[in-house]
Amino acid sequence: MSESRIARTVAAVATALALSVAAGTSAAAAPSAAASSTAAPVTTAFQVPLTYLSNCFFLLMCGLPLPVTVTPTVTPGPAAGTVTFDVLQQTLSYDCDATWIHWRNLATGASGDTRVDAASRYLGRGASPCDHTVTEVSTGSGPVVATVTAPPGGDPPLVTVNPGFGAFLVP
Repeated sequence: MSESRIARTVAAVATALALSVAAGTSAAAAPSAAASSTAAPVTTAFQVPLTYLSNCFFLLMCGLPLPVTVTPTVTPGPAAGTVTFDVLQQTLSYDCDATWIHWRNLATGASGDTRVDAASRYLGRGASPCDHTVTEVSTGSGPVVATVTAPPGGDPPLVTVNPGFGAFLVP
């Protein structure tokens, strides 16, 4: 399959998913619009988590790649058109690695990349073995699609096995 055909297929699937998310969100929000203005923002997990091969495993066993799964989340920000990205790591790994989130607003065409850095190791929230910094981004209002990948580089380099994907509606 040619790269352009793959790109068109991915774009079509992303658009359909984002529109279905947007339709479901607006239909669910319609009956209680007044109540939703005082409700706490809802955090949404990406529909597909990121899986990559880490540099190191527990007890400094570096060089033995370990599959690591992380689930990015998105929460509406304090201002209209903003979101907060976070990453929850499910797999115990010696490394708490940063991730890159690549997003596109389907209504405005705006796009960008943001890095979510690892903040601390083994001090996670709940079941997460490490914390990441929370990153606020101005995406603009409307349906947004995003992918998440492991950052390139390192020795040995991190290898993205399955990029993560999410579609959500930004108020």
